[in-house]
Amino acid sequence: MLLLAGSYVVALDRAREARVQDITRYMNAIVAERDRQFARVTAVMRRFNEEFLADHTSDVAFSEADFWERFQRTSDGAVRSRPDRYATRVEVGSGRLGRMTAFVGDNQPVTDPDLRRRLLIAWDLVARFAPLLVPEGLYLHATFPENALVIWHPTFPWGLEARADLRMNELSTIGRTLQSQNPDRKPVWSGVYIDRTQDAWVLSHLAPLDHEGRHLVNASVDINLETMSSELLEQPFREAYTFLVADDHRVIAHPAVESQDPERIDVLRLDDVEPAWIVEAVRDADADNGVAVIDQEGTERIVFVAALQGPPLRYVLLYDRSRLAALARRDASMVLIAMLLLFAALIGVIYVIVREQASVPLRNIRHVVRAIGAGDYAAVASGERPLPTHLKNEIGELATVTRQMAAEVERTRADLESLVAERTVALEVANAKLSRLSLLDGLTGLHNRRSFDADLANLVTEARRGDGDFALIMLDVDHFKQVNDRLGHAVGDQALRAVADALRASSRKNDRVYRYGGEEFAVLVTRLGDHFAERFFERVQRVLASAEVGGRGLTVSAGVAICANGEPDASVLIERADAALYRAKVGGRDRLERFD
Repeated sequence: MLLLAGSYVVALDRAREARVQDITRYMNAIVAERDRQFARVTAVMRRFNEEFLADHTSDVAFSEADFWERFQRTSDGAVRSRPDRYATRVEVGSGRLGRMTAFVGDNQPVTDPDLRRRLLIAWDLVARFAPLLVPEGLYLHATFPENALVIWHPTFPWGLEARADLRMNELSTIGRTLQSQNPDRKPVWSGVYIDRTQDAWVLSHLAPLDHEGRHLVNASVDINLETMSSELLEQPFREAYTFLVADDHRVIAHPAVESQDPERIDVLRLDDVEPAWIVEAVRDADADNGVAVIDQEGTERIVFVAALQGPPLRYVLLYDRSRLAALARRDASMVLIAMLLLFAALIGVIYVIVREQASVPLRNIRHVVRAIGAGDYAAVASGERPLPTHLKNEIGELATVTRQMAAEVERTRADLESLVAERTVALEVANAKLSRLSLLDGLTGLHNRRSFDADLANLVTEARRGDGDFALIMLDVDHFKQVNDRLGHAVGDQALRAVADALRASSRKNDRVYRYGGEEFAVLVTRLGDHFAERFFERVQRVLASAEVGGRGLTVSAGVAICANGEPDASVLIERADAALYRAKVGGRDRLERFD
């Protein structure tokens, strides 16, 4: 009985430990994904500041007319970007991005040519770098110590909505970047705050840029905490719930909070929704080097705490202790039943042997008990561990039943292993299918931007190894906005599918076709020949000539750039192809230009 009790306790402990490890692995994966996102944010901000400094110290010049072409002074005394710069497609920088706004408070004159020049440099760089963070759901902007801002946002015209008397450089967010408050000139995370302009609560990352002792600009990124919180609160454990809390114990997201009302963040703290012992556990957890597990006996829940390596936030999961015990008991129940039956039979055998004073059968039984206690059911079932089954009495019958029961337990174990293997294969197949779907564009069926980025990086690496040159062709549907505006988005979607079909029909076996984003497409060509791009473009034109969408034909403009011997790298190759595409559009559309 002691062996039986000990085996049951061991099974319970192992089941419990396995569930704790599952939760720890899950939280580590979530935190690693967030850390990757924050690392990408830092890289983009660093590149923004490097490019800004290069442009600022160059001979790039803007006239006062250039400035007022994009800006205007509004009746409330502020200087803002013109509304049409947000509502329409803006051909600046790479020419791929609109949704730009800017704001200068009513306390800041714009008579200084240097300030106007820095605002225009920031405008072009925000338009250029913002697409790098769009897949992350983050919005890039530039802030200035002179109470000015340039921002890209897909749904909210921040610069047009801000109050004229807003003093951004007097608030703690931008204030942390000023030389007086940040003498080390290091990137900083703001505290959690409410953006009153768009009625949302956010967390900002700001990287100040100085030149010759002068504060020029801050590369800045806002994280919408409501969006991030909704993602983090979704988790696969029905016996648990999660929440997000700031370092100052303000609750960012919690299932007990019915509303994400921005007004509540100023007053709602962790001790308003959780008992004191959980507040203390979250506060004292050492989570900087991985998930901290706080398992205090006598409490209702096990606490898992992970610290995000970017913003000052902690991700917490509370697991129901009683449910964990129930799952462990369920996992051990089958083993317990089998062991009870085996031990009942063995006790009967031992009783008969002792009564009959049969020393050899008793030794055999003792060996079998040890083998079963060690989990060696196969050795008992196969006869490797001898039992007196040859005896024509109760001892022989019990020995036979014991072997049969051991064989049944071994078959059950083998069946369970086979079932686990089958489920594992099915899961791998499902994951592979999901991975393939994640690389496809849902509208056109072409490979998407994520697939494009991966394939382009691989081709550059192969080219640097000497595996051959390749070319990138960027295409843009001509007058696509007019199709959407006049005929509706359904017809616009039909037009995009028609172009995708034309590109598929015109490409060769080894060409790779992608939907780059919006009405833009990309083709990677690995077998180059004379006039390969022109022949491809002519095939596309012929196919589109027979396509009619919404009562009108379709044309595209294209630009091509070549990667020879692995040069240039992926980002520069995209810029070159895009520059050639821009020349094709300026030159009259429905044509192809090469980057020279």
